[in-house]
Amino acid sequence: MGYYINSTPSGTPLPVTGKAAFLSEDVSVTELLAAPKEWHPGIVCVIVGGAFDAAGWCYSPAELDAFADPTDTRRKRWFIVPWVSQLFPHVKE
Repeated sequence: MGYYINSTPSGTPLPVTGKAAFLSEDVSVTELLAAPKEWHPGIVCVIVGGAFDAAGWCYSPAELDAFADPTDTRRKRWFIVPWVSQLFPHVKE
């Protein structure tokens, strides 16, 4: 799993914890109620941890499968973040 979001395209840092709440406040971002069944280029999975949260971009169908692995029981929240690809212009979706 490769690309993690630590800031917005304008450079505003995401908090160490509370990344899901931060993304929820962005009116351009849509929170999903469950892990998506089909890949979309803006899918972000926030893994809610103890000391920190990790917001990972599911930049390909294989990445979505890895983040949505049913044997991974960590708490996750799912989002469509339309600007996420701007953070990684070198990645081909």
